[in-house]
Amino acid sequence: MRTTPESSVTLEAVAARANVGIATLYRNFRTRSDLDIACGLRLLGILGEQIEKTRSLFDVDPKTHWDHFVWGLLDYGVGPLVTAITFDHWHDDPELAAKREETIEAFQSVLAV
Repeated sequence: MRTTPESSVTLEAVAARANVGIATLYRNFRTRSDLDIACGLRLLGILGEQIEKTRSLFDVDPKTHWDHFVWGLLDYGVGPLVTAITFDHWHDDPELAAKREETIEAFQSVLAV
């Protein structure tokens, strides 16, 4: 679903992709916003892990590890990461806002190397 605009993705499609019933989805995420926040936190967490891994390997071979990092982002799908970082409701959720800031700072620290 990374290539489908969010507005075109139904919650029924999300439940089917996750192999759960729609009731299970609603039991865990009462609103679409709750689901968006959970996805944003997950994606920012993955990005943070990749940033840390890349930064730890820079001393060994910066170009190779930077290339691996960038291609990994492209393989994963940059669209969801952009959405997680620019998410309309990030300021409504303190945890998501903090994770967003943490991830942006970590990414900037890699760029500064």
